[in-house]
Amino acid sequence: MKGYGEKGPENGKGRNGRGEGGKKEERLLEAIGKIDEDLVADAVLDGGRRKRRSRFPLAVAAAACLALGLFVGAEFILRDAPGGGPEDNPAPTQELAAKESRSEPETLGGDFVGGETGAGGPDEETEERQIEILEPDAPEDLVMLAVGEDRNEGMGYEGYMAHDISELVNANPWNEDLPLKALPVYKNPRTYDKHWLVSNPNWGGMEKRLDEVISQMGFSEEDFEIGDNAPKGDAEARVREKLSDEDEAVIDANLRPTQITAEGQGLTIRVDYDLSVYITCDPAVTLPEPYSFTYDSSYEELTAVGDYLREQYAGKLIRMGKPQLNISGGDYTYQADRQRYDLEVFDMDGTVTDQIVNYNFNRIQFYGSEEGALDGMRIYQPDLSQKMGNYPIISAEEARELLVNGNYITTVPYEMPGEKYIAKVELVYRDGAFDEYYMPYYKFYVELPEEQREHGLKDYGAYYVPAVEGSYLSDMPTWDGSFN
Repeated sequence: MKGYGEKGPENGKGRNGRGEGGKKEERLLEAIGKIDEDLVADAVLDGGRRKRRSRFPLAVAAAACLALGLFVGAEFILRDAPGGGPEDNPAPTQELAAKESRSEPETLGGDFVGGETGAGGPDEETEERQIEILEPDAPEDLVMLAVGEDRNEGMGYEGYMAHDISELVNANPWNEDLPLKALPVYKNPRTYDKHWLVSNPNWGGMEKRLDEVISQMGFSEEDFEIGDNAPKGDAEARVREKLSDEDEAVIDANLRPTQITAEGQGLTIRVDYDLSVYITCDPAVTLPEPYSFTYDSSYEELTAVGDYLREQYAGKLIRMGKPQLNISGGDYTYQADRQRYDLEVFDMDGTVTDQIVNYNFNRIQFYGSEEGALDGMRIYQPDLSQKMGNYPIISAEEARELLVNGNYITTVPYEMPGEKYIAKVELVYRDGAFDEYYMPYYKFYVELPEEQREHGLKDYGAYYVPAVEGSYLSDMPTWDGSFN
């Protein structure tokens, strides 16, 4: 689940046993830089499904992606209950922090608010900028929206450990001073059957995205083994053995593919149902001195690496009007010996609404290896073609009142302990796999008195309150004491 703090076994993003790549690594770095802007634009969904030339074992793709610390599913997943399906909760997004690599102020249309953001937060010397305020659509043009659940998926709860809330940082372009009136809401195009598998997979769109990536990196399909992750051979036999007591529908559900994958040229390229693209480099691409990029890289190290990658891929992989670094996180380990951050880039161009949407949906995340090299990247670009409209939103203060009243969703197993424990709030979109709509929420970071930690660490749990005005919600959430 994207948004989880360290509440369980550590998940390293590095790869073990890395060899030297030499000129091959240089070629990979150059090839990755050739990706065109179409990779981060909405895919044209053409429907249909072509016959693939070949398949390769699931274990090959799984090993590459698992080494990167990414979810690829398992050889066996029982998908007859909600806990067996995919989950795409928001990544950790925390308070803005003043750091290096500042960008120039931007002028948009509208009233003055706030200041400019830099690599991980606002400039130390804030400069005026203007925004365009989005007006809500007419009430008769807006349908009622259902609030999604915050599914636990057996992975612990969403929490973050820090000595102080100021240590949890990000480059979220939203702040409480923005006089927002409305934000867009999108329908999740994915639907699920009773086994919690996608019932309407858009294979045409997935294959088109894969074709785009391959061609934009300077290769052809003949350079790759193209297949999917459906269990085959011994893997299929093991699935059938494990599910021998289940009915045939459950067995068939576990044998369906969920991804399209291409392997070759030292790369593994994977496209998922949501059109996200994972690119894994094997071997990892060595970065020039003095850059080092590991799972435990510091904020300063990631800022330097991010500036380098942003410059290296400008106009290539990163085809954005105003590429903005987002160094997010700051969550400590249980031993309080280090903090962990994620490195992303999103587009800060356009109106403030564009910036908020891009921050949440249209972004590129980079991953480092244990040796400090570039291990791969993920390009987030969900299908936002089914826009429901521009919905009026409430203020953060109104959301705070709803939170205190118990109108929230959370994976935290404790009731919200009281207003005095609220440490911070930000506005984010939730894009969970099972949410019917992608809609904005206020995310509150609440100190949990039940979870005081050693080494002076505090535990901050995440509680979500819908940002859409309540009159447009069919089911305002109320916490009932259960652990979602």
